[in-house]
Amino acid sequence: MAERNTALYWFAGGGAIGWRTFSGLVAALETMEACGPGFGGFHMKVSRYLAVNEQAVTNVRLHWVVLARVILETVAGLVAVLAIAIYSATHGGGGKVLVTLLWWMALAAVVRLAWRVLDWDRTRLLITTSRLVRVSGIISTKVQSIPMSKITDLSYTMDPNGRLLGYGAFVLETEGDHKSDLEKLAHIPRPDRFYLLFCDSIFGSSPEPATDEF
Repeated sequence: MAERNTALYWFAGGGAIGWRTFSGLVAALETMEACGPGFGGFHMKVSRYLAVNEQAVTNVRLHWVVLARVILETVAGLVAVLAIAIYSATHGGGGKVLVTLLWWMALAAVVRLAWRVLDWDRTRLLITTSRLVRVSGIISTKVQSIPMSKITDLSYTMDPNGRLLGYGAFVLETEGDHKSDLEKLAHIPRPDRFYLLFCDSIFGSSPEPATDEF
């Protein structure tokens, strides 16, 4: 009975630590999303991607929800390894080789998370006065763009999760038969504001959003 209670105690404690870690990571990503490129400040050097007489309207990261799965997997793995290590230490210290291997696996998971966060941070969507541009890549940089003059229609949807967390998916219709990866944009934060800025660049003007919507 005592061993069972001890196991339950460590399980509950590990779960609480895991939840606090997950909440802290999400809060940090939300802060980066709000204070990073956002709708107002350009911390990324976008001038290198702009043509002569072209101006940047805004640039955004994708919504942090794209990292939710890898964050959950990493936190769950760390909690599991911590629980196993504590259990092993309190019950004779057996299985040291296994515990060491698990810690190396946990380190690999953390490195994977860090790489994914860096990739998320380096992937930006730029709305300029004449183009939609996506810049991505860590080691090598990939730049894709669509001229605003080629876009004939623009729509976006927000599923229940998107309405709750504040992101949407955009679909662009363009002239010609050539298809681009930029014709479908998923996990765009603050889609209402993004839509208005996009319309302003395509059609020349758009109404200002109501202040209580953001």
